[in-house]
Amino acid sequence: MQVNLPARYSSEGVSLVGWVANLSRNGMFLRSEFLDEAGVDVSVSFALPGEEQPVALRGHVVRVHEGALCPGMAIRFTQVPDGMQRKLAMFMQKRQRLPSQP
Repeated sequence: MQVNLPARYSSEGVSLVGWVANLSRNGMFLRSEFLDEAGVDVSVSFALPGEEQPVALRGHVVRVHEGALCPGMAIRFTQVPDGMQRKLAMFMQKRQRLPSQP
Protein backbone atom coordinates (compact mmCIF):
# COMPACT_ATOMS: atom_id res chain seq x y z
CA MET A 1 0.00 0.00 0.00
CA GLN A 2 1.37 3.41 -0.94
CA VAL A 3 1.99 5.74 1.99
CA ASN A 4 4.19 8.73 2.78
CA LEU A 5 5.35 8.43 6.40
CA PRO A 6 8.58 9.77 7.92
CA ALA A 7 10.73 6.99 9.37
CA ARG A 8 13.93 6.39 11.30
CA TYR A 9 16.30 3.67 10.10
CA SER A 10 19.38 2.23 11.75
CA SER A 11 21.78 -0.62 11.09
CA GLU A 12 25.21 -1.42 12.46
CA GLY A 13 26.81 1.11 10.10
CA VAL A 14 24.09 3.60 9.16
CA SER A 15 21.53 5.80 10.89
CA LEU A 16 19.19 7.92 8.78
CA VAL A 17 15.77 9.44 8.32
CA GLY A 18 13.74 8.52 5.24
CA TRP A 19 10.15 8.09 4.07
CA VAL A 20 8.06 4.92 4.03
CA ALA A 21 6.74 4.89 0.45
CA ASN A 22 5.15 1.44 0.46
CA LEU A 23 3.98 -0.61 3.41
CA SER A 24 2.65 -4.14 3.87
CA ARG A 25 2.35 -6.54 6.78
CA ASN A 26 5.59 -8.20 5.68
CA GLY A 27 7.78 -5.25 4.76
CA MET A 28 8.26 -1.76 3.41
CA PHE A 29 10.08 0.36 0.87
CA LEU A 30 12.04 3.18 2.49
CA ARG A 31 12.85 6.14 0.24
CA SER A 32 16.19 7.74 1.10
CA GLU A 33 19.04 9.56 -0.62
CA PHE A 34 21.42 7.63 1.64
CA LEU A 35 21.45 3.87 1.09
CA ASP A 36 22.71 0.93 3.10
CA GLU A 37 23.83 -2.45 1.81
CA ALA A 38 21.53 -5.31 0.85
CA GLY A 39 21.67 -8.10 3.39
CA VAL A 40 22.01 -6.03 6.57
CA ASP A 41 19.76 -6.34 9.61
CA VAL A 42 18.03 -3.09 10.54
CA SER A 43 15.68 -1.37 12.96
CA VAL A 44 12.97 0.91 11.61
CA SER A 45 10.40 3.06 13.36
CA PHE A 46 7.60 5.25 12.05
CA ALA A 47 4.38 6.75 13.33
CA LEU A 48 1.03 5.67 11.97
CA PRO A 49 -1.57 8.45 11.75
CA GLY A 50 -3.72 8.51 14.88
CA GLU A 51 -1.29 6.43 16.97
CA GLU A 52 0.61 7.89 19.91
CA GLN A 53 3.43 5.34 19.96
CA PRO A 54 5.59 4.77 16.88
CA VAL A 55 5.77 1.34 15.26
CA ALA A 56 9.24 -0.12 15.92
CA LEU A 57 10.26 -3.19 13.91
CA ARG A 58 13.30 -5.26 13.03
CA GLY A 59 13.98 -6.16 9.42
CA HIS A 60 16.43 -7.20 6.73
CA VAL A 61 17.35 -5.16 3.62
CA VAL A 62 16.45 -7.41 0.68
CA ARG A 63 16.98 -4.94 -2.17
CA VAL A 64 18.64 -1.56 -2.74
CA HIS A 65 17.36 0.69 -5.53
CA GLU A 66 19.92 3.30 -6.58
CA GLY A 67 17.87 4.92 -9.36
CA ALA A 68 17.63 8.70 -9.55
CA LEU A 69 13.81 8.62 -9.62
CA CYS A 70 13.14 6.81 -6.33
CA PRO A 71 16.26 5.69 -4.45
CA GLY A 72 15.61 3.51 -1.45
CA MET A 73 15.63 0.10 0.17
CA ALA A 74 13.17 -2.78 0.32
CA ILE A 75 13.03 -4.13 3.87
CA ARG A 76 11.44 -7.43 4.90
CA PHE A 77 10.23 -7.43 8.50
CA THR A 78 11.81 -10.19 10.60
CA GLN A 79 10.35 -9.36 14.02
CA VAL A 80 6.84 -7.97 14.32
CA PRO A 81 5.35 -8.13 17.83
CA ASP A 82 1.67 -9.13 17.91
CA GLY A 83 0.54 -5.66 19.00
CA MET A 84 2.41 -4.04 16.11
CA GLN A 85 1.00 -6.60 13.66
CA ARG A 86 -2.51 -5.62 14.75
CA LYS A 87 -1.74 -1.89 14.42
CA LEU A 88 -0.40 -2.42 10.89
CA ALA A 89 -3.40 -4.52 9.90
CA MET A 90 -5.89 -1.97 11.29
CA PHE A 91 -4.10 0.92 9.57
CA MET A 92 -4.15 -0.89 6.22
CA GLN A 93 -7.83 -1.82 6.57
CA LYS A 94 -8.76 1.80 7.30
CA ARG A 95 -6.71 3.05 4.33
CA GLN A 96 -8.31 0.56 1.95
CA ARG A 97 -11.78 1.76 2.95
CA LEU A 98 -11.00 5.40 2.14
CA PRO A 99 -12.25 6.60 -1.25
CA SER A 100 -9.58 6.95 -3.93
CA GLN A 101 -8.15 10.39 -4.42
CA PRO A 102 -7.65 11.63 -7.99
